[in-house]
Amino acid sequence: MFYQSNPKTNTNRAGFVVMSQMPVAFALGTKNSVITILTGISYEQLNFVHRWVGQLMFLASLFHFVGKLVTFTELGIVPMAVSSHSWGVVAFSALSLLAVGSHPWFRARVYGLFFYSHIVGLITFMIGMWKHQPEVAPPYVATCIALYAADQAVRLAKTRLRKAILTPVPELGSTHVYVPRLDKGWVAGQHVRIRVLSFGVGLFGWAECHPFTIANSSSDAPEGLTLVCKRAGDWTSALYRMANNKSNSEEHRSTYVLIEGPYGGPGNTLFASFSGVMLVLGGSGITFGTSVLEDIIAKKASGAARAMCINFVWAIQHPSAADPYLSTFAEIVQRAADIPDLRLSVSVFYTRGADNAYSLRTRLPPNIQIKSGRPDLLEELSSVLDRTQHAISVHQSPKNGVVLAGCGPDQLISSVYAAKAGAPPAAQQSVGGLELHTETFGW
Repeated sequence: MFYQSNPKTNTNRAGFVVMSQMPVAFALGTKNSVITILTGISYEQLNFVHRWVGQLMFLASLFHFVGKLVTFTELGIVPMAVSSHSWGVVAFSALSLLAVGSHPWFRARVYGLFFYSHIVGLITFMIGMWKHQPEVAPPYVATCIALYAADQAVRLAKTRLRKAILTPVPELGSTHVYVPRLDKGWVAGQHVRIRVLSFGVGLFGWAECHPFTIANSSSDAPEGLTLVCKRAGDWTSALYRMANNKSNSEEHRSTYVLIEGPYGGPGNTLFASFSGVMLVLGGSGITFGTSVLEDIIAKKASGAARAMCINFVWAIQHPSAADPYLSTFAEIVQRAADIPDLRLSVSVFYTRGADNAYSLRTRLPPNIQIKSGRPDLLEELSSVLDRTQHAISVHQSPKNGVVLAGCGPDQLISSVYAAKAGAPPAAQQSVGGLELHTETFGW
């Protein structure tokens, strides 16, 4: 924008920069972009680049808009008297709406406003650009439309219509969604986007598509796919109420859903290829952890995994939240115990509701601990590194490293990064290195 150009006299270049970045922003904002296909990096990991490009587009458009206002004022020209200039104002206003509506505050607290402002803003911006520069903009606008159409076609091809069984889980404040006869096509840690075809989630709730991590692995799901949808907003709260609202003749509430995906996941990080694994989960991040854990154990049992030491850390608010997972933990621990060279440790940390902890401790399966307070992740990680190094020495195995994976809210993920940074370099080298993979709640 500034290279070999005087920004005071050549404000047009800033406008052309905005135009040139339109296809880039669209490509980074779609679920199935060429970039994802070529790199294997999922859309949610590319989203920060999409936001960054959008912010630069807004700054360039602001520079172009203000520069033109100054020029027109000096020349005594009325911009709105020229049709193309009027459409330029429309395009700038639409891009301003996109910039304001995309602010993290709106995305986190008023996601509906962000979503619908994006739709209105994008359509208005595209029309405004086409009319503002009819001789230059059409190829860029057409490219954006083609990218969007291609993405929608791929999304449609990845969508399945299935009947799902809804079960409320009061202890977790969540809805258990079970989709029978959908038992392959994903890897551990991936997520799907679900659309519930019922007015039970609101008058227009059926039109909303929400992402949820798959709670089981495909290698361990001969009968179907499982999701756990935590109440976090209007739509998920309506889904929870819908699961509770079943007739006397129904054992469980059922409804038709559209399942789109899978998406995301660990990408090039293969958990089963490491000597040691530490999974740190917060709240509903348990769905990511159980799917990865089940996948590693299934592969280890068949001789397709190198893991010898696994530490599973789950942080929750109330001990009662662990109740629905006791049977799952018991089964996983038992399967791990049948594998000679695998050691699994499960620790559940709670921060509230100590009165319920004793009752839970009496029902805990072996090798599962429940502790009060927040987990000391550096201490837990040091333990994993030590136990993995010991296992490597005992079994005379290659040093394949340790992977530290976290899924949860920002505060927990920050602690995961801090633990990674605090791990002694010598301990990391003794196991072949330490790799990090994180997934953060949010949009």
